[in-house]
Amino acid sequence: MHRLKAVEVEQDRVNTPCGHKYSVVGFANLQGLEISVKEAGTKGRKASALCRKQGIEIERIHDPRFGKVGLYPESVLIEVFSTGQS
Repeated sequence: MHRLKAVEVEQDRVNTPCGHKYSVVGFANLQGLEISVKEAGTKGRKASALCRKQGIEIERIHDPRFGKVGLYPESVLIEVFSTGQS
């Protein structure tokens, strides 16, 4: 059973080379960070710009708090969250 899980984890890694996709708020929660609505909007715009620059399609999902939100690759969100605290 443990070996099967290891194979599934590796297959998942290969299938998502940029990492999993998260909303800005979802990623912040995963990292244990508090984020304001204003800050989430700012980081979302930065993530969208980075995705456009890199030719990455932004998936949109419905969010009860914000309407539609983007899902960004983990690698993009790591970059956005690591550049300053704004």
